[in-house]
Amino acid sequence: MRLCMDSIPEVFKTGSCLQVNMIPHQNYFEGILQLRTPTKEIVAFIMDMVDQKDGVAITKVIKHRDGADYYFTSQKYLQVVGKKLKENFPGEYKMTSTLHTRDSQQNKDLYRITVFFRCLPFRVGEIINYRGEEYKIISMSDKITAKHLVTGKQSFLDINRLG
Repeated sequence: MRLCMDSIPEVFKTGSCLQVNMIPHQNYFEGILQLRTPTKEIVAFIMDMVDQKDGVAITKVIKHRDGADYYFTSQKYLQVVGKKLKENFPGEYKMTSTLHTRDSQQNKDLYRITVFFRCLPFRVGEIINYRGEEYKIISMSDKITAKHLVTGKQSFLDINRLG
């Protein structure tokens, strides 16, 4: 796991760790992954992805009551991680960008991105209780499609009222 904080192991401080040497300073980041209600499997998935990519590190982790914020050194790779999370795990995914500064030499705006991912406690094929009635999850993307078990009618369920 590549975390570039005060508790960096001596191997990374004195060794030739490309990830640490490329970071201009300890608090450098280009984007934030806001992970809410994560499972250990999802956290391990993220750390494995970061370990596989040279030049990418997590410079800071801020823990919250229901998850954590991971500060990434690569905006483009954070977008890849977000898309992979969306493809492999059930959850709510949002990506936003905010203007950070303006590069006067190249005359262009520089943005930082935020990827939000809230893990849902169920998967496709599971039966859930929604507003007191039983539904079977058919598909999940931006919306959850479910089939009512009694009537057989398909419905779109509100993610904010689930879990």
